[in-house]
Order: sequence, then C-alpha cells, then structure tokens
Amino acid sequence: MSFASPLSDEELAELVSVYLSTGMNKVQTALALDRPRTTIQSQLKVAARRGFLSPASESDIMPGFEVTRIQTGPRGTTVEQKPEKGPTFKPPDGHRIKGVSAFIGADGREIARWVKTREGEHSRRHIHLKPITRRAFVA
Repeated sequence: MSFASPLSDEELAELVSVYLSTGMNKVQTALALDRPRTTIQSQLKVAARRGFLSPASESDIMPGFEVTRIQTGPRGTTVEQKPEKGPTFKPPDGHRIKGVSAFIGADGREIARWVKTREGEHSRRHIHLKPITRRAFVA
C-alpha cells in the first residue's frame, strides 16, 4: 500500500488560496487545481489541522487539543477538537517491548497504536540450558 507524500506548507497555502477564491467551493477548487474532489476534501482537512484553514482563532482552541474537523452548515461553523497525542511510551520496569501494532485509516494516518510488552530482559536465544540438554537439542 502506498500513500502520497505529505503536502508542504506552500502546497497547502496554494490550496487554501484557491479554495477561498472560489467561495469555499470544493468542486470549483478541484476543477481549478485539476484534482479529484475527494482529494481536495482530504487536503483541506490537513490544512485545517495545520492551521491554514481555521475559523477558530488560536485562543478558541483548548490547550492540549488539536483541531480535527471544521464543518460549515446552515447553523454556522463548528470546530471539532480532540486531545493531542500522549507522551513517549516507556515500558514498565522488568518488561521489554515485544512489538508495536497500529490501526491505520484509509488516508494512511495512524488512528490508534498499542505497544506489546513481554516480561523479562532476555529473548529465547539467551536462555541458559543445562549442557546435556544443549547437546541433545541445539545444533
């Protein structure tokens, strides 16, 4: 599975400029930039997350949160915020990291991640066997 490379700030600025010049019309923006409308929708979400397209001022965003969705409708504009990502993971004492699993969305962004740990510091390769057992089972 391959994903498009992240948009640069210059590309996002151009997208937002065209979007605003078309009266915030996604179809017209897609036609002007020769991209699919669904791509424009995804890229506008990225622009909003990075602060290029936000009807909310910085003071409206709660500390420790990030803007995840902006929706404009007949009742006005709503801004959805979710908590920012947490701190760096440190395994509990006596445990080591066995692996990491992640749930990835269709757009390639990580939705959730969990770290698998195992008790003990040694892998199976370092288990000490009695000499007779080692000769019998280890080549």
